[in-house]
Amino acid sequence: MKKSLALIVLFYSLGSYAQRSTETAKQEIRKVVATYFNSVDHKDSETFCNLFALDSVSFFGVDAPDTYQAYLKKYPNARLFFKDNYKSFIHFVVSSDKKAEEKYGNL
Repeated sequence: MKKSLALIVLFYSLGSYAQRSTETAKQEIRKVVATYFNSVDHKDSETFCNLFALDSVSFFGVDAPDTYQAYLKKYPNARLFFKDNYKSFIHFVVSSDKKAEEKYGNL
């Protein structure tokens, strides 16, 4: 009887630990991405930095081809890809007088 009761309790408790649905996970990811874009667009460094759990997160960037070509004219040693950290990135965004805009495609 004790084993049966234990199995019944275990069976019903499994639902409590079930993984979230795929759609819920997608919605949560979309929310994080939207927060990222909004924090960059509004130059909100506090919200942006709160998206990262670790200070050691690498931050990679790729310029659009036309942007890269313009940089090459101005800075012959410019690189198409760059690696930095998220704090340097948001500092650059916030300190710039230009409107910040992030775009991603083919995700």
